[in-house]
Amino acid sequence: MMQLRPQQEIAVREIGDCLKKDLRRIAYVAPTGSGKGSIMAFLAANSYKQGKKMICVFPISSLVSQMKQRFIDWGVPENEINILSGNQTTKTQDGLITIAMAQTLTARQSKIDFKQWDVAILDECHLTTFHKSIRAVFSEVKTVVGLTATPWVLGRKKQEKFADLYQATVVGGTYKEQVIAGYLVPLRWQGIATVDMKGAKVTNGDYHQEDLIAKCNVEEQRQALVASYKEHCHLYPAVAFCVDVQHAYDLRDDFNSFGYKAVTITGETPESERLEYFKQLSNGDINVITSVDTMTTGVDIPAIRCVMLARPTKSKALFQQQVGRGSRLHPDKEFCMILDQAGNLKRHGFPESLCRADYKITPPKENEGNPPPMKICEKCGQYCYGFVLRCPHCGHEFPIKQKVLRASPKLEAQYPKEAKELRQWVRLAFNSKYKPSYPIMRFREQYNEDPIKDWYRGALYHSPDHESLHHYCHHLLNLLDQGKIERKLLGMYLKLEFDESFIRAHSVAIPDEFYA
Repeated sequence: MMQLRPQQEIAVREIGDCLKKDLRRIAYVAPTGSGKGSIMAFLAANSYKQGKKMICVFPISSLVSQMKQRFIDWGVPENEINILSGNQTTKTQDGLITIAMAQTLTARQSKIDFKQWDVAILDECHLTTFHKSIRAVFSEVKTVVGLTATPWVLGRKKQEKFADLYQATVVGGTYKEQVIAGYLVPLRWQGIATVDMKGAKVTNGDYHQEDLIAKCNVEEQRQALVASYKEHCHLYPAVAFCVDVQHAYDLRDDFNSFGYKAVTITGETPESERLEYFKQLSNGDINVITSVDTMTTGVDIPAIRCVMLARPTKSKALFQQQVGRGSRLHPDKEFCMILDQAGNLKRHGFPESLCRADYKITPPKENEGNPPPMKICEKCGQYCYGFVLRCPHCGHEFPIKQKVLRASPKLEAQYPKEAKELRQWVRLAFNSKYKPSYPIMRFREQYNEDPIKDWYRGALYHSPDHESLHHYCHHLLNLLDQGKIERKLLGMYLKLEFDESFIRAHSVAIPDEFYA
């Protein structure tokens, strides 16, 4: 019997809570590879059991046959599933569950009664939402649930429209949460030379195609990428994302000239041929598939251990979708290596740095802010956060400056005498590496009562950021190693110094040891 994961069960309950509040336009957002298909299949099976009619809309035809089988596995009888997708369209449309491709739905829109469906599910809703036929879905279907891993679209007006259409967002976990839970693999980013996009034009929010071709489809660039693959990812099943079809063919030829077996998939590649290539990549008969945009969605190849980004983009959604091709679990991989020749990591930041608030569908922000700082480890050559004290990949210890934390006179002036003393004892305990319980004990001795918790806030870091949170976490872990603090109290002391909302927003700075 098919079952949801604990995180998915929580998400389904949250979707139900939205419906109870009469919120009928809901987006479900979770990272690529985290099981959105299972959520959809569960909803379809539940709709069938309740005798309700549901339509599930997909952006590409390959997903239609995949999801039909998934629905059957979850208990929907095959004769209750209608297909509305090009030449796959079933003769009769009498079943409770309809699986449709967005383009076919648009082509036949005038002949379709959208009010027949009680529920509509929009897969990859950052794409399907903008099809012409989906306007009728939003206006005539009572309940609409959109699913996506990337709730961002290029263009300010388009993002505003996207946010206006959905009344609520249910987040099924961040990338980091999925890795910690064991549902996705960690990503590693090898430091390699990147394409210089300085001076490139921007059209409709992204780099102009002619400039992409001129800067990226250069023999020197292509061969440098092949050399990086040979050095760091030799024989790893890999996919490379290129700027256009010719770039994909040329990069394929370069890989083949180095002795690898590479093929290219384009929009013209027959479905049967694609599936055969996917199978060959998984079993090692081919090493690399080069492509353009045809493998960013609807591709499930867990064996992929290397993703090569050869196409610079300003689209956070495209970046996340491409990287997500290597995120799925597989017995033969502990991580997925990303070779980012495009420089997209520096534009958009680590996927692990996104917090739950980043996955909410919101109007465009005036100041998106910069991604957390990053640096390349001088020992292993891989990217890591700029604030870490130890390389998470090879264990290299970065030189650190010993910090002596001092008070901010302006901040301290607002506190009463008792609070000022407490905050002085907090700084003394930190700088002297005393037990973190030291200021509490001193306060009790002096005043015969416990201090107010808010008095601790910002005693050490009056302008907190990623680096200060990471620094304090390591300070607490060092005290743990010395037996000066119990593991169960780590979180408590962290919340005394930092506001909980700050901790959630900067959770990427918390070392993995904190979750052990």
